[in-house]
Amino acid sequence: MQPRRLQAAFAYSALVLLTCPALRPLEYSVTFGDLFLLLAILLNSDVAFKIQPFQVPLLAATPFMILSQIFDPDATIVEIAQCCYIYGVVLPFGWVAFAGLKPSRVITVFLGALAVNALIAVGQNVGLIGALGQGRIWAARDTFRAAGLSITCSSLCMTLTPVFPLLLYLKSYRLRIMLLILLSLGILATLAKSSIFAIPGLIYYLYREPNRTGVSRLILGGSAVVACAFAMSTSLQWAVLDHFDSLLHRLQYLDVSLWERSSTLRHSLSYVPECYLFGLGYAGTHLELTQHLGNTVHVFHVGLPLIGGLVCALLHYSGIFLLVRKASQLKHEPLVVLMIGQLLAVCTMPLLMHSFQYIAYALIGSVIVSSEMATAPRTAGQPLHAAKAPVVDGAVPA
Repeated sequence: MQPRRLQAAFAYSALVLLTCPALRPLEYSVTFGDLFLLLAILLNSDVAFKIQPFQVPLLAATPFMILSQIFDPDATIVEIAQCCYIYGVVLPFGWVAFAGLKPSRVITVFLGALAVNALIAVGQNVGLIGALGQGRIWAARDTFRAAGLSITCSSLCMTLTPVFPLLLYLKSYRLRIMLLILLSLGILATLAKSSIFAIPGLIYYLYREPNRTGVSRLILGGSAVVACAFAMSTSLQWAVLDHFDSLLHRLQYLDVSLWERSSTLRHSLSYVPECYLFGLGYAGTHLELTQHLGNTVHVFHVGLPLIGGLVCALLHYSGIFLLVRKASQLKHEPLVVLMIGQLLAVCTMPLLMHSFQYIAYALIGSVIVSSEMATAPRTAGQPLHAAKAPVVDGAVPA
């Protein structure tokens, strides 16, 4: 097998398995996807040595995060190693694994893996499938909060909610609608309140969808089929009613959930003045908050300065800003909306040392670099890996 094909095989395998963290072999955060990701990066190392502008702040943030873990007296060797991998490899260099590959193909594989995840989640929601691997599902009255092949329902919801803009990279509108339906059902199967963060990306996709007539016909036709099936099947009626009953039951406790989260958030913010240069560390933050509140902060944007320090957080968001700005300059507007959706999705998630939480960073970085590689002058015999802005049935999003 040629080195380029081998590298591509590792990259696509990593992309699929990174969306399935429940299939990890151990209790630790390292998954099979991480092993393939490392191999794909190593086989594409010639690209890694060309430092991109968005990498500079992310690399500068790395020592602050790692030193915060080292200075944390409660940190273990495993936690320090996980931090070194996530903030020293995945964040600044994860994109290297997919650089040079066709963005449309990379995105198609990514969305396909998520669709399988969503389909499994639907089966778990109605009780046909149990928890898989290291994943955990919870009972919610007469149904279940599905996790698919992710760790929990919250992590699955976080992975699915930002990705609707990526549908614009697919040429077939029938495939786009099929994935739209599967991803939406997967989000609903989690019964997560954070599903609301899918709305901006969904609205953007529907607004930019170039074949609205075909999409409308498919949606109307599908709705008619579902309505007929619902009217004829008693079991389907009970399943839908159980789902809505569970959803309404969770909404009844929305005020309690908001009060708990806001209390934890206010207490967490009181530690920020102590974390200007270095943070409390991953274990230190968890222990400090749980001993007072019984829970850690479930807001990534607050957890980042607490764990790695305020300087680390500022550098981290500087890297995101450069990433988004470059995507916008290259006319990859769906990627900008994807990152906005990602930042919204982690508003109800703690900072995790798991690579699935940072797939969007690698995906956006790889498309940017592939776009620049496609337009750069080539030497004789050098292959060209196309990386154009999303073209859907002849339409390019502005």
